[in-house]
Formats: sequence, structure tokens, C-alpha cells
Amino acid sequence: MTIARTSTESGLQAASPVLKHLFLFFSLWFVLLSLAGIADAQLTWEKDRFDVKASADDTNASVDFKFKNSGTYPVTITRVHASCGCTTAKLDKMNYLPGEEGQIHVTFNFGSRTGHQEKKVTVSMEDATQPTTVLSLAVDIPKFLEITPGFLIWSVGQEGSSQTIHLKVLQNSITRITDVRSDNSQFIPTLETVKEGQNYNVSVKPTDVSAPTKATIAITALLPDKKLKVYSVYAMVRTPRSKTAQIFSSPQK
Repeated sequence: MTIARTSTESGLQAASPVLKHLFLFFSLWFVLLSLAGIADAQLTWEKDRFDVKASADDTNASVDFKFKNSGTYPVTITRVHASCGCTTAKLDKMNYLPGEEGQIHVTFNFGSRTGHQEKKVTVSMEDATQPTTVLSLAVDIPKFLEITPGFLIWSVGQEGSSQTIHLKVLQNSITRITDVRSDNSQFIPTLETVKEGQNYNVSVKPTDVSAPTKATIAITALLPDKKLKVYSVYAMVRTPRSKTAQIFSSPQK
């Protein structure tokens, strides 16, 4: 038996391809609008990298990374993380309205570091298209004093004999070494002038090697402009590694 289709049923079937196309069109249009709205919400940075050349008497470098919320809705910064403990990053607040500006103040403390140094600051945000931004601070620190070695090590129980730090002035940049001292009384540093303004030796002797301990040896230099600059050498008494540990930690040839 043949069932005749009504005109209503035929009309719906004929219209179904059109409805499908309309549905797809409006779905795509909605997705594009949503993506456009998300992309519109982001921080734009005036600069994401600074290159600094330090002078002889500089002990740190500070810069401001300025930004603006160029989007249409608020942006929240959830975390600002520096790549090492020598670098700090300070932010006044975490939430920024559309059109609002802000800055991250970054300071890199040199310590005894010299040469080319690069420090990173990672900024995390509640932004689907820009969850993180990495800021860079590159600093060239002039090397005016060659220090060999930069680290002194004794083992617990071994003879507490003196070790020597050799200092060589470069580029006639230091008038003389004025002082050496330790922040731990168990390490006694003694300064010897080999040739004024050029070469010095610092002998360091531990008074007790019966237990692990550590110290920072501060070396103070007088610069030609009468300013003082402090360099650091690290000393420690540590527990000796076992022979098995030495075997497994040594590189394979």
C-alpha cells in the first residue's frame, strides 16, 4: 500500500537543507564573535626586554616593564615569578580594568656575577589567549677583578690547611684591595699584596673541620672614583661523598 505524503511533510523535507545551512552559519558566527572577544582581552607591553650595560660601581640593575590592558574586560595577573633569587619583581596590584596601565619593577642584584647575565620574569594571567608572558633583563657586567677560585671546599675530618684565592686586577680598574673578612668566625681570611693595584692573594684557613659549615668571604676593592665595591667568594666544610657516590656521579667516558 502506498502512503501519500502531505504537502506539509514535503515542505519540511525541502526546507531541511536550508535550516541546516542557517544553523551552521549562525553557529560559526557565534564562535567567531566569542574568539574575537577573547582575543580582545590582553595586556600589551611597551617593552618585553631590556639590555643594560653596567658601570664599574653598579651593584644592581633596575627597570620597569610597562603594560596596558588593551582589551574590553578586566585582566587579572595571578603570579609574577623571577628566574632566580638574585632578581625581584614587584607589582602594585593584580587586577587591571580595560584601558588601565601598570608596570612591573624588576631589580637584578649582581653579587659577584660578571659578564653577560640574562634574567627572566614570568607573568601568569587569567587570559585564554595570553596565559603567560616572559620578560627579559640582560645585563653586561664589566669584569674588573679575576678571582680564582670562586669556591673553597674542605671535607669534614680532613686536615684544615689553608687555601689561597688569587686576585688579578683587570683594566687598571681597581686602585687596591682594602679589606677581606668572613661572616663566619670559623674561617680566617688573610690578605697578601703581591703587587699593589695588580695582584693579591687571600689565604683562608678553617679553624674547625669537624662538622659541616659555610661562609662568605667578602673582598672589598677601592675604585679609582673612591667608591668601594665588594666581591664574594664562598667557603664551606662539607661531608665527604662515599666512593660509591663518586663512581656513580662521575661522567662516563
